[in-house]
Amino acid sequence: MRRSVLYLLLLCACLVSVGASAAKVKKVSGKYTYVVTDNENITLRDAKEKCIELAKADALKREFGELVVSDAIDVSVEASDRKADSYFWENTTTQAKGLWLGNTREPKIEVSYADGKLIFTAEVWGEAREIKTSNTDVKWKVMRKTGDGKKIESTNFDSRDRLYVNFQTAKDGYVAIYLVESKEVTLCLLPYSNDEDGMQTVRREREYTFFDKEVDGKANYINLTTKYEQEDNVLVMIYSPNPFTKSIDQPAVGKTPNKLSTADFYQWLQKCYRNDPELMVERQRVTILGKAK
Repeated sequence: MRRSVLYLLLLCACLVSVGASAAKVKKVSGKYTYVVTDNENITLRDAKEKCIELAKADALKREFGELVVSDAIDVSVEASDRKADSYFWENTTTQAKGLWLGNTREPKIEVSYADGKLIFTAEVWGEAREIKTSNTDVKWKVMRKTGDGKKIESTNFDSRDRLYVNFQTAKDGYVAIYLVESKEVTLCLLPYSNDEDGMQTVRREREYTFFDKEVDGKANYINLTTKYEQEDNVLVMIYSPNPFTKSIDQPAVGKTPNKLSTADFYQWLQKCYRNDPELMVERQRVTILGKAK
Protein backbone atom coordinates (compact mmCIF):
# COMPACT_ATOMS: atom_id res chain seq x y z
CA MET A 1 0.00 0.00 0.00
CA ARG A 2 1.34 3.39 -0.94
CA ARG A 3 1.29 5.69 2.08
CA SER A 4 1.07 9.05 0.26
CA VAL A 5 -2.39 8.55 -1.22
CA LEU A 6 -3.66 6.79 1.92
CA TYR A 7 -2.42 9.65 4.13
CA LEU A 8 -4.05 12.29 1.95
CA LEU A 9 -7.36 10.45 2.03
CA LEU A 10 -7.37 9.93 5.77
CA LEU A 11 -6.24 13.49 6.40
CA CYS A 12 -8.96 14.95 4.21
CA ALA A 13 -11.61 12.71 5.75
CA CYS A 14 -10.88 14.25 9.14
CA LEU A 15 -10.88 17.95 8.21
CA VAL A 16 -13.60 20.25 9.48
CA SER A 17 -16.65 20.53 7.24
CA VAL A 18 -17.40 23.99 5.94
CA GLY A 19 -21.04 23.23 5.19
CA ALA A 20 -23.96 23.24 7.58
CA SER A 21 -25.57 19.95 8.46
CA ALA A 22 -28.57 18.79 10.42
CA ALA A 23 -26.82 15.57 11.41
CA LYS A 24 -26.44 14.94 15.12
CA VAL A 25 -23.08 15.93 16.61
CA LYS A 26 -21.46 13.18 18.70
CA LYS A 27 -18.53 12.99 21.09
CA VAL A 28 -15.85 10.64 19.73
CA SER A 29 -12.38 9.45 20.67
CA GLY A 30 -9.73 7.37 18.99
CA LYS A 31 -6.26 5.93 19.36
CA TYR A 32 -3.69 4.92 16.76
CA THR A 33 -0.13 3.57 16.74
CA TYR A 34 2.01 4.47 13.75
CA VAL A 35 5.38 2.81 13.07
CA VAL A 36 7.77 4.62 10.73
CA THR A 37 9.05 2.09 8.21
CA ASP A 38 12.62 1.88 6.96
CA ASN A 39 11.81 3.31 3.53
CA GLU A 40 9.86 6.34 4.80
CA ASN A 41 11.50 9.75 4.67
CA ILE A 42 9.41 11.76 7.11
CA THR A 43 10.19 14.45 9.68
CA LEU A 44 9.36 14.05 13.37
CA ARG A 45 6.75 16.79 13.15
CA ASP A 46 5.06 15.26 10.09
CA ALA A 47 5.05 11.82 11.70
CA LYS A 48 3.29 13.20 14.79
CA GLU A 49 0.69 15.01 12.67
CA LYS A 50 0.10 11.92 10.57
CA CYS A 51 -0.42 9.77 13.65
CA ILE A 52 -2.95 12.26 15.05
CA GLU A 53 -4.92 12.30 11.79
CA LEU A 54 -4.93 8.50 11.70
CA ALA A 55 -6.25 8.47 15.28
CA LYS A 56 -9.07 10.82 14.21
CA ALA A 57 -9.88 8.50 11.31
CA ASP A 58 -10.00 5.58 13.76
CA ALA A 59 -12.45 7.48 15.98
CA LEU A 60 -14.71 8.29 13.03
CA LYS A 61 -14.59 4.73 11.70
CA ARG A 62 -15.54 3.18 15.04
CA GLU A 63 -18.43 5.60 15.59
CA PHE A 64 -19.90 5.85 12.09
CA GLY A 65 -18.50 2.90 10.13
CA GLU A 66 -16.48 2.97 6.94
CA LEU A 67 -16.56 2.66 3.18
CA VAL A 68 -13.72 0.48 1.90
CA VAL A 69 -12.54 1.33 -1.59
CA SER A 70 -9.90 -0.66 -3.43
CA ASP A 71 -8.28 0.74 -6.56
CA ALA A 72 -5.72 -1.50 -8.20
CA ILE A 73 -3.27 -1.06 -11.01
CA ASP A 74 -1.77 -4.34 -12.24
CA VAL A 75 0.63 -3.91 -15.14
CA SER A 76 2.70 -6.55 -16.85
CA VAL A 77 5.82 -5.28 -18.59
CA GLU A 78 8.63 -6.95 -20.44
CA ALA A 79 12.08 -6.68 -18.93
CA SER A 80 15.32 -6.37 -20.86
CA ASP A 81 16.05 -10.07 -20.43
CA ARG A 82 12.82 -10.88 -22.32
CA LYS A 83 11.15 -12.26 -19.20
CA ALA A 84 7.83 -10.90 -18.04
CA ASP A 85 8.15 -8.56 -15.11
CA SER A 86 5.08 -7.28 -13.29
CA TYR A 87 4.28 -4.97 -10.44
CA PHE A 88 1.07 -4.55 -8.50
CA TRP A 89 -0.01 -1.32 -6.87
CA GLU A 90 -3.07 -1.46 -4.67
CA ASN A 91 -4.41 1.65 -3.01
CA THR A 92 -6.94 0.48 -0.42
CA THR A 93 -8.44 3.40 1.43
CA THR A 94 -10.72 3.48 4.43
CA GLN A 95 -13.07 6.40 4.13
CA ALA A 96 -14.73 7.07 7.45
CA LYS A 97 -18.43 7.89 7.16
CA GLY A 98 -18.03 10.85 9.49
CA LEU A 99 -16.53 14.34 9.68
CA TRP A 100 -14.25 15.63 12.43
CA LEU A 101 -15.71 18.96 13.60
CA GLY A 102 -13.12 19.89 16.22
CA ASN A 103 -11.13 18.83 19.27
CA THR A 104 -12.68 18.76 22.74
CA ARG A 105 -9.26 18.04 24.30
CA GLU A 106 -5.74 18.50 23.03
CA PRO A 107 -4.41 15.35 21.32
CA LYS A 108 -2.01 13.26 23.35
CA ILE A 109 0.98 11.68 21.62
CA GLU A 110 3.76 9.41 22.83
CA VAL A 111 6.99 8.58 20.99
CA SER A 112 9.06 5.46 21.61
CA TYR A 113 11.88 3.57 19.90
CA ALA A 114 12.01 -0.22 19.55
CA ASP A 115 13.77 -2.65 17.20
CA GLY A 116 15.36 0.24 15.36
CA LYS A 117 12.01 1.88 14.55
CA LEU A 118 10.25 5.03 15.73
CA ILE A 119 6.80 4.33 17.15
CA PHE A 120 4.14 7.03 17.58
CA THR A 121 0.92 6.55 19.55
CA ALA A 122 -1.75 9.27 19.40
CA GLU A 123 -5.00 9.60 21.31
CA VAL A 124 -7.65 12.15 20.30
CA TRP A 125 -11.00 13.44 21.58
CA GLY A 126 -13.46 15.56 19.62
CA GLU A 127 -16.88 16.17 18.10
CA ALA A 128 -18.03 14.67 14.79
CA ARG A 129 -21.08 14.08 12.65
CA GLU A 130 -22.14 11.35 10.24
CA ILE A 131 -21.81 11.63 6.46
CA LYS A 132 -24.94 10.57 4.58
CA THR A 133 -24.77 9.65 0.90
CA SER A 134 -27.27 9.94 -1.94
CA ASN A 135 -30.01 7.33 -2.40
CA THR A 136 -30.80 8.47 -5.95
CA ASP A 137 -31.15 5.60 -8.41
CA VAL A 138 -28.28 5.82 -10.91
CA LYS A 139 -27.43 3.28 -13.61
CA TRP A 140 -24.25 3.32 -15.67
CA LYS A 141 -22.32 0.82 -17.73
CA VAL A 142 -18.97 0.74 -19.52
CA MET A 143 -19.10 -0.03 -23.23
CA ARG A 144 -16.74 -0.56 -26.17
CA LYS A 145 -17.19 -0.55 -29.93
CA THR A 146 -16.83 -3.86 -31.73
CA GLY A 147 -15.30 -4.39 -35.16
CA ASP A 148 -18.70 -4.13 -36.84
CA GLY A 149 -19.39 -0.78 -35.19
CA LYS A 150 -21.76 -1.96 -32.45
CA LYS A 151 -21.48 -0.72 -28.87
CA ILE A 152 -21.56 -3.53 -26.32
CA GLU A 153 -21.26 -3.58 -22.53
CA SER A 154 -17.72 -4.60 -21.60
CA THR A 155 -14.87 -3.76 -19.24
CA ASN A 156 -12.28 -5.62 -21.37
CA PHE A 157 -10.57 -3.67 -24.15
CA ASP A 158 -7.89 -4.20 -26.74
CA SER A 159 -5.39 -1.37 -26.97
CA ARG A 160 -6.87 1.54 -28.95
CA ASP A 161 -10.46 0.34 -28.50
CA ARG A 162 -12.93 3.16 -28.05
CA LEU A 163 -14.58 3.67 -24.64
CA TYR A 164 -18.19 4.74 -24.05
CA VAL A 165 -20.22 5.16 -20.88
CA ASN A 166 -23.99 4.72 -20.85
CA PHE A 167 -25.68 6.68 -18.04
CA GLN A 168 -29.14 7.24 -16.54
CA THR A 169 -30.39 8.85 -13.32
CA ALA A 170 -33.76 9.18 -11.65
CA LYS A 171 -33.06 12.79 -10.67
CA ASP A 172 -31.62 15.85 -12.42
CA GLY A 173 -28.01 16.40 -11.48
CA TYR A 174 -24.36 16.58 -12.43
CA VAL A 175 -21.86 13.90 -13.35
CA ALA A 176 -18.09 13.62 -13.77
CA ILE A 177 -16.00 10.67 -14.95
CA TYR A 178 -12.31 10.11 -14.22
CA LEU A 179 -9.87 7.38 -15.23
CA VAL A 180 -7.21 6.43 -12.68
CA GLU A 181 -4.33 5.23 -14.87
CA SER A 182 -1.73 4.72 -12.17
CA LYS A 183 -0.63 5.97 -8.77
CA GLU A 184 0.80 9.01 -10.58
CA VAL A 185 -1.77 9.98 -13.22
CA THR A 186 -5.56 10.40 -13.32
CA LEU A 187 -7.43 11.65 -16.40
CA CYS A 188 -10.55 13.83 -16.34
CA LEU A 189 -12.73 12.33 -19.08
CA LEU A 190 -15.93 14.20 -18.22
CA PRO A 191 -16.67 17.11 -18.31
CA TYR A 192 -15.02 17.33 -21.71
CA SER A 193 -11.84 19.38 -21.96
CA ASN A 194 -13.50 21.70 -24.51
CA ASP A 195 -16.64 22.26 -22.44
CA GLU A 196 -16.67 25.93 -21.43
CA ASP A 197 -19.41 25.37 -18.84
CA GLY A 198 -17.12 23.12 -16.82
CA MET A 199 -20.05 20.96 -15.66
CA GLN A 200 -21.87 18.01 -17.24
CA THR A 201 -25.56 18.24 -16.44
CA VAL A 202 -27.89 15.26 -16.70
CA ARG A 203 -31.69 15.15 -16.80
CA ARG A 204 -33.79 12.57 -15.02
CA GLU A 205 -34.80 9.43 -16.94
CA ARG A 206 -32.86 10.50 -20.04
CA GLU A 207 -30.35 8.01 -21.43
CA TYR A 208 -26.86 9.35 -22.20
CA THR A 209 -23.93 7.83 -24.05
CA PHE A 210 -20.80 9.80 -23.18
CA PHE A 211 -17.74 10.05 -25.44
CA ASP A 212 -19.80 9.61 -28.62
CA LYS A 213 -19.50 12.49 -31.10
CA GLU A 214 -22.33 11.00 -33.13
CA VAL A 215 -24.79 12.02 -30.40
CA ASP A 216 -22.92 14.99 -28.86
CA GLY A 217 -20.78 17.34 -30.94
CA LYS A 218 -18.83 18.47 -27.85
CA ALA A 219 -17.82 14.92 -26.97
CA ASN A 220 -14.22 13.71 -27.00
CA TYR A 221 -13.49 10.23 -28.30
CA ILE A 222 -11.65 8.14 -25.70
CA ASN A 223 -9.34 5.41 -26.96
CA LEU A 224 -7.87 3.18 -24.25
CA THR A 225 -4.26 2.34 -25.00
CA THR A 226 -1.42 0.51 -23.33
CA LYS A 227 2.22 -0.25 -24.10
CA TYR A 228 2.07 -3.33 -21.88
CA GLU A 229 0.63 -6.80 -22.39
CA GLN A 230 -2.08 -5.98 -19.86
CA GLU A 231 -3.01 -2.88 -17.91
CA ASP A 232 -5.83 -2.37 -15.42
CA ASN A 233 -7.25 1.11 -14.89
CA VAL A 234 -10.07 2.32 -12.63
CA LEU A 235 -13.02 4.26 -14.05
CA VAL A 236 -14.62 6.54 -11.42
CA MET A 237 -18.18 7.86 -11.86
CA ILE A 238 -19.19 10.79 -9.64
CA TYR A 239 -22.81 11.97 -9.49
CA SER A 240 -24.72 14.47 -7.37
CA PRO A 241 -28.07 16.24 -7.64
CA ASN A 242 -26.13 19.29 -6.40
CA PRO A 243 -23.59 21.32 -8.43
CA PHE A 244 -19.96 20.56 -7.65
CA THR A 245 -16.77 22.10 -9.01
CA LYS A 246 -14.47 19.84 -11.03
CA SER A 247 -10.90 19.26 -9.97
CA ILE A 248 -8.03 21.57 -10.86
CA ASP A 249 -6.10 19.80 -13.58
CA GLN A 250 -3.59 20.34 -16.37
CA PRO A 251 -5.13 21.51 -19.67
CA ALA A 252 -5.37 18.98 -22.44
CA VAL A 253 -2.70 18.82 -25.13
CA GLY A 254 -4.31 18.22 -28.51
CA LYS A 255 -7.14 15.73 -28.17
CA THR A 256 -5.94 14.18 -24.90
CA PRO A 257 -8.05 14.60 -21.72
CA ASN A 258 -7.06 16.93 -18.90
CA LYS A 259 -4.97 15.22 -16.23
CA LEU A 260 -3.87 15.58 -12.60
CA SER A 261 -1.94 13.55 -10.08
CA THR A 262 -3.81 10.67 -8.50
CA ALA A 263 -3.06 12.05 -5.04
CA ASP A 264 -4.63 15.40 -6.01
CA PHE A 265 -7.63 13.61 -7.49
CA TYR A 266 -8.39 11.72 -4.28
CA GLN A 267 -7.82 14.86 -2.22
CA TRP A 268 -10.36 16.71 -4.38
CA LEU A 269 -12.78 13.79 -4.14
CA GLN A 270 -12.63 13.84 -0.35
CA LYS A 271 -13.46 17.56 -0.36
CA CYS A 272 -16.50 16.79 -2.49
CA TYR A 273 -17.56 14.05 -0.05
CA ARG A 274 -17.11 16.45 2.84
CA ASN A 275 -19.21 19.23 1.35
CA ASP A 276 -21.99 17.23 -0.33
CA PRO A 277 -23.96 14.62 1.65
CA GLU A 278 -25.70 13.47 -1.55
CA LEU A 279 -22.54 12.74 -3.54
CA MET A 280 -22.39 9.28 -5.11
CA VAL A 281 -19.10 7.68 -6.23
CA GLU A 282 -18.88 4.33 -8.01
CA ARG A 283 -15.94 2.55 -9.65
CA GLN A 284 -15.33 -0.06 -12.30
CA ARG A 285 -12.04 -1.63 -13.29
CA VAL A 286 -11.27 -1.71 -17.02
CA THR A 287 -8.68 -4.10 -18.48
CA ILE A 288 -6.67 -3.12 -21.55
CA LEU A 289 -4.80 -5.82 -23.48
CA GLY A 290 -1.78 -4.86 -25.57
CA LYS A 291 0.07 -6.83 -28.20
CA ALA A 292 1.97 -9.88 -26.97
CA LYS A 293 5.75 -9.39 -27.05
